[in-house]
Amino acid sequence: MMIAKLAAPLIVSRIGEMISSFLFLSFVGHALPSAQGHASFAWAFVSFATVTGIGFFSTLMIDVAGHRNRAEGDLGILLQAALKLAVILGAAIVLASCAYLLLMATPSEGMSTPRGKTLLLMSLSTPAIYLQIVIFNYLNALQKPKYELLFVWGFNLALLIATATCNLGELSITIEQFVTVFVALRWLLVVAALGLVRRTLARSAAADNDHPSAWQGYRSFIHRGIPLALCFGAESFLYFAFSLIASAQGDVALAGYQAALHFLSVIYMISIGVGNATAITVAPAALAGEMHVVRKRLLEGLAWGGLLLTPCLLVCMYLPSYVADLYTSDRATAVLIT
Repeated sequence: MMIAKLAAPLIVSRIGEMISSFLFLSFVGHALPSAQGHASFAWAFVSFATVTGIGFFSTLMIDVAGHRNRAEGDLGILLQAALKLAVILGAAIVLASCAYLLLMATPSEGMSTPRGKTLLLMSLSTPAIYLQIVIFNYLNALQKPKYELLFVWGFNLALLIATATCNLGELSITIEQFVTVFVALRWLLVVAALGLVRRTLARSAAADNDHPSAWQGYRSFIHRGIPLALCFGAESFLYFAFSLIASAQGDVALAGYQAALHFLSVIYMISIGVGNATAITVAPAALAGEMHVVRKRLLEGLAWGGLLLTPCLLVCMYLPSYVADLYTSDRATAVLIT
């Protein structure tokens, strides 16, 4: 039951992340249906970058979970390296988006168009997303998942208030303005989340020379994180490639595909929640060579994963039209989602 106890808050947090993107896509699909294609393409790109980042920074969670008894300064220096890399890699994504829009985009997708502006604004959230991944990989590995729960659902509440204000006030808003609000809210809460690890960062800054250097932390991520980033990114790129194909067939095709993919991503988040909980509980036993405990935890993780994913399959088989209506008021798009 150890995995179930830890998996529950992690799954609720992961689903909370999907609720935030659902609120984003659903608001656009109902309030700004003409911009649904723009929002879908931007979400596809950021989703690809996010999954790649999850792979790259997953080593932090394993290191912290497996070495919770190490000196706090050691873990703090590792955290510092991860936070700096999160900002650097996130900035690289933003620069790549700018380069694409300036040098490679078609006239209908350039930086001066609604689609180009939406993509550029959404890319600005990438450094914040990477910081969020690092912060909560660290805290979850210390078996403190309540902080991610507060963050994710606090963000959802803030976004829900923003969308409700627009709907109830019948405010006229453009896709660019809405994306700006979405990104600003994420950055605001990420800056607040950094306060959770401020003491750790302060202690690690005062660490003596016996602690590993920051360069060792960078090297650890580069050597072990890049293969995982390529693994996660390759799988995610398949779906991003499908987004490019759907985009070539028109905004309705793109919006329909992205909404269906988003719902299936909820299932992916359940898998990640169970997988992370399994990894956190397996790491100490694996390092201690207690293989009978490792096998027990792995089987427990498989059992919980199967139990939780079965209802998702039933919804996909028997209630697809109801799911589609949650995402859009456009009937052509809803038919494709179904």
